Amino acid sequence: MKAETCLSASPNAVLVTGAAGFIGSRLVEALQSEGMRVAGIDARRGSSALERFREIDITGPVTGEFFERDSVVFHLAGKVHSLAEIKQDDAEYFRINTEGTKNVLEAAQRAGVRRFVFFSTVKAMSREIGGWKREDRRQRTEDSGRRAGR
Repeated sequence: MKAETCLSASPNAVLVTGAAGFIGSRLVEALQSEGMRVAGIDARRGSSALERFREIDITGPVTGEFFERDSVVFHLAGKVHSLAEIKQDDAEYFRINTEGTKNVLEAAQRAGVRRFVFFSTVKAMSREIGGWKREDRRQRTEDSGRRAGR
């Protein structure tokens, strides 16, 4: 979807989750350079200079403070892999990336948000290296069986 199409609903009201992160902070800058009124939420402030910013843990209740009817939400908040972590905690990834996204979606829905742009990574599909996953059929990843208790 082109930015012009996505932002046509309300050209000045934009919320970026994960606004203090590597990609989120650059998206905030790009949106502001286009004259957008940007609000941001993140689990940490980081170096974000946004006036409309709140530190929010999306795994808990997400309030509708910055969600505006007909606004656009760019959802980038989530836990990404960390090379510094020796053991990756699957439960923490699920709690933040799945439950947290659900909380943000529900808050957006309650506020009447009509455009929700979800950002993710190729890692969400699988840890498999090589080849492409097909979107037109369900595929089992190495993580899916473990999460389901198989």
